[in-house]
Amino acid sequence: MNTTTLYAELVIVGIGAMIPIILVLSLFGDFSWVSELGGVATTAVVVLLIPALSIVYLLGIVISNVPFRLF
Repeated sequence: MNTTTLYAELVIVGIGAMIPIILVLSLFGDFSWVSELGGVATTAVVVLLIPALSIVYLLGIVISNVPFRLF
């Protein structure tokens, strides 16, 4: 498998795993910090996107390797 394809696959899997987490947090979590993000400048959004993408990528690695460990 091509390296770029593997990275893209892990990001897609991570986004798919992040959606239920966000839904559960939106129902039961405290989102008072979201109102503070309204005044964030464009460059700050890009800076915040880097850690978010790394968390999604790590979650993709975990989710894709769990079935291999189980079976």
